[in-house]
Amino acid sequence: MAYLLHHLIRNSALNANKSPALFFKDQVVNYADLWDSVTKIAAGFQRIGLKSDARVAIYLPKSPEAVYCMFAATAANAVFVPINPLLKPEQALHIINDCGASVIVTDRGRLALLRALFGERHPTFVSIDSLQEDEQSPDVLALHDVMSDKGQVQENRID
Repeated sequence: MAYLLHHLIRNSALNANKSPALFFKDQVVNYADLWDSVTKIAAGFQRIGLKSDARVAIYLPKSPEAVYCMFAATAANAVFVPINPLLKPEQALHIINDCGASVIVTDRGRLALLRALFGERHPTFVSIDSLQEDEQSPDVLALHDVMSDKGQVQENRID
């Protein structure tokens, strides 16, 4: 029975795994592939220290990666906070600070703008784009580096 948001994807992957789940431009993602990406990202979120009930800010345009990360946040026992990609970085910063996000998923362009606003102390950033060596640090990661083939997502039951 589905009682959390990501269970809808899990159940569809079990029952209709080859059925299309996402259509984006010329790309079609089936439920099995969607669930695979969601679980890899969720396990990666947990591996980088995302705690239960933590906030994951998603500051991305409409894209498969935005969908993966939203469901991955719930699968990692966290809460996703969607941020309208049309907002200015200062407006996004207000939302991020207000909700207390510990992870921010964004793209390379928004990453540079947010880092400048945050200064030295900031949450962990995850970029959906590949990063140059000088852009990487322990708290600035590329999504493909976060995704984990190892380990299972540790799911808490909500009573």
